[in-house]
Amino acid sequence: LLAHLLKRKHYTAAKYLDYLPEIINNPDYAGITAGQIELVKCFKDNIFLSIKLDQTKSIYYIATVFDVKKSKIDSYCRSGRLKNLTNM
Repeated sequence: LLAHLLKRKHYTAAKYLDYLPEIINNPDYAGITAGQIELVKCFKDNIFLSIKLDQTKSIYYIATVFDVKKSKIDSYCRSGRLKNLTNM
């Protein structure tokens, strides 16, 4: 995953790889889109994480991790793609 992030120039997200368990267990925003679980955790940077199911192997895997701006999170919330979990 680290090699992939560096290849795609997601340097900010690469700094948060050690925080993946915290992002998964305690996200600030969550949603399900096209069979993917999407999570966002707000640290100093906002980190977007997408989890997919590999149906041939019946395992979940992290499909992507990248940093996302607050305006994009707000847009996803307005469209219903993400829900704010901190207000619940």
